[in-house]
Amino acid sequence: MSETRANAHRLLQLLASLRERTIALKMRRLAQLGLSESHVRTLHILASHGPITMGELARLLFLKPPSVTVIVRRLTERGLVERRPHPNDQRAALLFPTDQGRQVLETIYQDMLRETEHFLAKLSPTEQEALLEFLEQLVKATQITTPSMPPAIKGTERSNHDKTQRA
Repeated sequence: MSETRANAHRLLQLLASLRERTIALKMRRLAQLGLSESHVRTLHILASHGPITMGELARLLFLKPPSVTVIVRRLTERGLVERRPHPNDQRAALLFPTDQGRQVLETIYQDMLRETEHFLAKLSPTEQEALLEFLEQLVKATQITTPSMPPAIKGTERSNHDKTQRA
């Protein structure tokens, strides 16, 4: 096995382990809120893309329309998503996150931010910077430019201030 292949295998194992740990924390919080990962993905897409139709949402979620209908119905019943008539198509409705839906997203994000801060605190500032530099390079190396890909979670882009601080 080549060194690159062995490193790729090791990286996959490390990413899987990290994912399992972070997902477990996130899933506990979602269970407390009575939500699923699909609910949160739906809210995130609606908050990121603005008002969209069920068909557009299904495409962005990579799900079939009947599955999206069930998700949206549950979110609507909970007051997290609102349907409004489409101004140009009487057959369609536009989906919006409600203020409560946006607040749920913010709560989840703040929880994840606290957990990530806790993990990073175990590293020195130099180690944190090296980790972030490596991850930025990895993201750039694996970036796929597909219009149907949901945008990254807010806060993943470095501000210009951060970039100038580093220089």
